[in-house]
Amino acid sequence: MKSPLKKLEKYYIKAVKDFNREDVHQFRVELKKFRALTRLIFYNKQGLTFRIPNGLKGLYKQTGNIRNLELLLEKVISFSFKSKVWPKYYISFIGSMKQAYTKKAGKYKHKKACKTSEINKVNNALDQLEKHKIEVYAFHQAGLLQNLLFIEHFEDNDLHQLRKFLKDILYNWKLIKPFIAPLLPFIIQKKKQISSFTVLLGEFQDICVALEYVDHEFKPHLPFAEKLLIKNFRDELELQKLHLRKRILNTIDPQGLPWHSNNFNRSFYNYKIALT
Repeated sequence: MKSPLKKLEKYYIKAVKDFNREDVHQFRVELKKFRALTRLIFYNKQGLTFRIPNGLKGLYKQTGNIRNLELLLEKVISFSFKSKVWPKYYISFIGSMKQAYTKKAGKYKHKKACKTSEINKVNNALDQLEKHKIEVYAFHQAGLLQNLLFIEHFEDNDLHQLRKFLKDILYNWKLIKPFIAPLLPFIIQKKKQISSFTVLLGEFQDICVALEYVDHEFKPHLPFAEKLLIKNFRDELELQKLHLRKRILNTIDPQGLPWHSNNFNRSFYNYKIALT
């Protein structure tokens, strides 16, 4: 396997060059894959893990803010066409926020993505990765996933954690498939099924983030027509969120979740404790 951190470093350099949207997207995807890989190769009972280099972590955070604002802008514009009201002040406000985050992201042009020692540490961990460790990690992830799926009342953050677990499984699929596939429920037994479900969970997360921005305490003073538009826009987001939540909960209804293995004790894992 090629050095994953060296590969990620190349995407980092491309992304900070001019913040091309496609390059930024590729960088963010590769960092998610890398983060999932480190959770596998550095897995241990003590919960210690590899710390993502500051440069990579910082750029990921700032570009995430930019992406969220771009998605919000697209949703606002789409809604405004239906409402026949052009919210120029609110759009300008989103633009100014995006500009501020872009300026912060620009600072990473002068920072290294990672250190040689960090590259070597990851490479050494990969070289020492054994079948037994992959198997233990796979069983652990399946246990956490099962415990999460059987939560009685899902909060938004629970669904976000579910997506993160499934993404980790998806990104590490080639390595863990033989061990984890027999432990998964039928609805997410295959890679394609996991991918489809994470897309649905991703749409839900995007709506949640958009609502956070709309409810942001630092809002511009808007004309009445724009205030009404944003209020109606928020109501529309809430309806979309409710619809997506119903689709997700219908998918993960415990009565429709037959598991390949009955050897799990549902109380054996506690995903919230495991994440601390």
